[in-house]
Amino acid sequence: MTDNKPENIKGEKGLQVSIWDNDGRKSVQLSKRYKSKQDDSWKEQKIVFFDDLEAIDSAINLLQQAKAKLQE
Repeated sequence: MTDNKPENIKGEKGLQVSIWDNDGRKSVQLSKRYKSKQDDSWKEQKIVFFDDLEAIDSAINLLQQAKAKLQE
């Protein structure tokens, strides 16, 4: 089994894309992190809003660039 550590690509507005390699099969995880106003800790949410779509588009572009580098 390959190293189970993702390559993380930071996007905009707290979005992060993680690329996982599972025995040569790549998968992608999209997450959104934010800092809590109540206790100043970092939280992760599963919901994205319509105004996040531009940042998601940017993350997809970063993914495509990473994919091209992996295929070199």
